[in-house]
Amino acid sequence: MATAVYPGSFDPVTRGHLDIIKRAAKINDQLIVAVLINSAKNPLFTVEERVALLRECCKDIPNVTVESFDGLTVEFAKKRHASVMVRGLRAVRKDIAANRWTGPGTNNSIPRAMISTHNTQASTYLLHDGSYFKFKDVTLGYTLPSNLTQKLNISNMRVYLSAQNLWTISSYPGYDPEVSYSVNNSKTMGEDAMTVPQLRTFVCGFNLTF
Repeated sequence: MATAVYPGSFDPVTRGHLDIIKRAAKINDQLIVAVLINSAKNPLFTVEERVALLRECCKDIPNVTVESFDGLTVEFAKKRHASVMVRGLRAVRKDIAANRWTGPGTNNSIPRAMISTHNTQASTYLLHDGSYFKFKDVTLGYTLPSNLTQKLNISNMRVYLSAQNLWTISSYPGYDPEVSYSVNNSKTMGEDAMTVPQLRTFVCGFNLTF
């Protein structure tokens, strides 16, 4: 009877986590979802809350149990007599993972998968057209006529609505064509590190002069 352990912080549990749990439950007799207790982190949810959320999400999968643990994952797996460790891949599209290069005679359009390191070899496969047209800053305003403001005992009144990053037209496949190569420096351009795209913001208000 094969027992698998799927360890993680699950803070919070996501659809990606649940997808992995469902897949792993189909190919293992027993799956233990192990919620890590890590005192070095400041989690969004407590361990008890994360365990409760996972149990609620997995209540319809009979061979899945949820536990919390601290210490080394391998020691926890030994105590539960688990022979399989389940891990997920972040930011990897399913079609790319399935069609990757696996040896001579296989797909040559998608690079091979790398273990624990990035595939940093230069390739035109990673080159994309970054041209774009963007409505960066748009402001609409209206100044009330003087005959109306005089009745209100004010000198001038203007109402406005402004928007930033309103709309982008581009064939670029990433989040935002205004890319950066560094997660820590969003102003350095040229290489996309999958940083968070620029926010779309709206501001409305009015200016009064007495």
